[in-house]
Amino acid sequence: LEKHGLTNSFNFIHSDHSLFGKHLLIKKICKKYKIKTKEISLYIGDEDRDVGAARKIGIPVMAVTWGYNSAVLLKKKRPNYLVNYPNEVLKVLALQNQLED
Repeated sequence: LEKHGLTNSFNFIHSDHSLFGKHLLIKKICKKYKIKTKEISLYIGDEDRDVGAARKIGIPVMAVTWGYNSAVLLKKKRPNYLVNYPNEVLKVLALQNQLED
């Protein structure tokens, strides 16, 4: 994110690893930052488990193809957004902001 100048586009960034129950990890993070899941505009992940976890708790999800899983696998999980390049993240965030207004 720093390399592509994207860090200022987010309220916070949290990275963690959890092999099981990623949706529980998201809930734990929400509790830590005092955020209700319905207040989350977008969850961004690079694994099929990220897409599944976000869907499980009703959060819109963007999958990025330059991470852990392939674009083919991520697409099968049907994220709200699938992006191939970091500059596309900003375009989706702008679209999300328009939808929220």
